[in-house]
Amino acid sequence: MITLLVCDDEEIERIGLTKILQDNLENIDIIGHAENGKQAIQLAIKKKPDIILMDIKMPVVDGLKASEHILQHYQPKIVIVSSYDTFSYAQRAVSLGVRNYILKPSKEQDIVHAIEKVIVEVEKDKEEKQRIEQAQNHVQAILPIVEADIVSQLLFDYLHEVHIQESMRLFEMETTIPCFAVSVHFVEENWDREKRENMYSQLKNTFHQVAKGWFGAFAGKQIPLIIFLDNQEAHFKTIAMKVIRQLLLVTRKEETRVFFGVGQLSSNIFHIKESYYQSLRASINVKKQTNYCFFDDTTEVNLTGAYEIEQEILDHLHDNKWEEVKSTFISLIRLYQQTNRDIEETKFHIEEILMLIYRYFVELGIHLPKLRLSRTISSYDQLFVETEGLLTTIQSQYAEMNQEIDFSIAKKVKQLIDQHYMEDITLDWLADKVDVTSHYVSKLYKDHFDISYIDYLTKCRIRKAKECIQQNQMSLKEISLTVGYKDPNYFSRVFKKNCGISPSQYKEQLFSTIEGS
Repeated sequence: MITLLVCDDEEIERIGLTKILQDNLENIDIIGHAENGKQAIQLAIKKKPDIILMDIKMPVVDGLKASEHILQHYQPKIVIVSSYDTFSYAQRAVSLGVRNYILKPSKEQDIVHAIEKVIVEVEKDKEEKQRIEQAQNHVQAILPIVEADIVSQLLFDYLHEVHIQESMRLFEMETTIPCFAVSVHFVEENWDREKRENMYSQLKNTFHQVAKGWFGAFAGKQIPLIIFLDNQEAHFKTIAMKVIRQLLLVTRKEETRVFFGVGQLSSNIFHIKESYYQSLRASINVKKQTNYCFFDDTTEVNLTGAYEIEQEILDHLHDNKWEEVKSTFISLIRLYQQTNRDIEETKFHIEEILMLIYRYFVELGIHLPKLRLSRTISSYDQLFVETEGLLTTIQSQYAEMNQEIDFSIAKKVKQLIDQHYMEDITLDWLADKVDVTSHYVSKLYKDHFDISYIDYLTKCRIRKAKECIQQNQMSLKEISLTVGYKDPNYFSRVFKKNCGISPSQYKEQLFSTIEGS
């Protein structure tokens, strides 16, 4: 229903206009009449009609001044109805943004035609407003799902800069805001599905009450967190301790033992993976009397190059490069040897990294036997041999277990993306469909197809977008929605990132080539 307000100081004019509109137009509601400019302002601000028919020459406040005042409060469509046909009036009306100018007297059909045109504008505006509201509601609805997915992609996968920027925009944050990672490790976790989900929900709600950040999905026995500094003056350790204390209140209430590993502060989101590795490294100190450990407090920070080598090991493991895992492990032991570290101290640190590898496989949903070195090792030569042998055993056990989850699952994931690319696909959604962990979906897909799931999803959408552009039956905004992008501006940025030109430039080049051939 389109609402109208009729403003004219002559009663006969108000009655006449109302009758013409009601006799000729459907789905309209005349919500009031005003006989002077002041009354017009009051009624308009109170009832906010879609269209205002405004006479210029009215007492108290003239029609143009009344229009100017109303437009400062909201944006109705104003149609001037006046017997003044002078350039100065028309010019001022246009500068105010009035939608039409009806001269008195006018034929009934001319009045109806003028209002019909304005009604079409109102309906288009309402449709656009509804589309924007739906898009905003949609974004708000998917944010909890997107949040965990972004964490998984940032920490376990490669995410293009444009995707990171869009993710930050969704959460109304800048990519340059400092941040750090926290690993919440559940030392003992023998819950059923319902209790696990309840614990996760409680921790997530508490986290968002005390911190600005993203709460990741369960990965084995741990949950990764990304925390942003909402106060540049506060030290990141102060914020970390605030989060840890509040989350501990939840876990202690549920009689669940957890340990928190905290990575160093990253200058921006693009380097958060390094902070995550550090949080993992810190989280293996579960024998500490406290329930947390900052990476800065670990002894390895003082051994130049050790942490970088450890990070390389995990990177190679993620890429399934087992020979590199072994050689890098040997390099780390050699570093300890060259710095004259006691063999027992070195064994302790090597077992800590083996624990990281064990947890890595738990994240994937693969449960290997605990990885331990022999207590009889008394020399570096023995340590070299046993470590390489242990890694070879892990590799063969992983390969054997991995065969049980064969190529058909990777193919199923690919088919799901092909069929649902226009929907809000997430790692958790894919993982649920194929009954494995989200981390494992990401790794499995990358291992088999040499491309991340998000990059393949993007390729599917861009390929379909090109097909739609070639068919030339939809606007670029419609194409954006059709291929799964709710924001046309984001679609344009992703398209340009992948194709080197924007969708509009692609369309222009395509049809200029066709016309020239």
